[in-house]
Amino acid sequence: MARIDSVSEIKQQPTPGKAAIIASLLFPFIGIVCILAPEGIMNFLPYLLGGLMLVVGAADLITDLTDPNKKASSISQGSDVVMIVVGGMLLVKGTALLTLVGVVWGFIGLSKAAGEIDETFHAIRARAPFALLALSSAIEVVLGTLLIASPLENIEHHVLLLGIELILHPFTIHSDNGRTHLSAEA
Repeated sequence: MARIDSVSEIKQQPTPGKAAIIASLLFPFIGIVCILAPEGIMNFLPYLLGGLMLVVGAADLITDLTDPNKKASSISQGSDVVMIVVGGMLLVKGTALLTLVGVVWGFIGLSKAAGEIDETFHAIRARAPFALLALSSAIEVVLGTLLIASPLENIEHHVLLLGIELILHPFTIHSDNGRTHLSAEA
């Protein structure tokens, strides 16, 4: 998984890592369009997300496999493969999978929330600040759950929720050495 804590760290990433981070940072722009024009983006959403998911997954997988300095515990090849498969399916099936888009992103959000919950408990045990971590993980759990619940009832409502999830997706709050900071991840 490519991760940066500042813009200057993008330069230090290998080329696939740069591609993964930059593509991941495009998700919030799609999220903004989902919020501003949910009806207008619905027919394009599977293709936009599918293409980005494919690029992020492939670039991140290449980064994981080619970086000799990667620790085994920091490698996320499984989630990279899932991003590639789901991205490919969205590109192939397109609007036929529109209702699945929200559900998939709901599970992605819940997976991200699980990591943030782990970090929250780690911060609590270390007696470090944890309020922002707890808030961020709670928001991810709520959004993820709402995206999974009843995707067929009101697709526009789900596109709005998906927009919020996409805006938050590349960003993670971390607590390192008692200091809380925001990172971008692919």
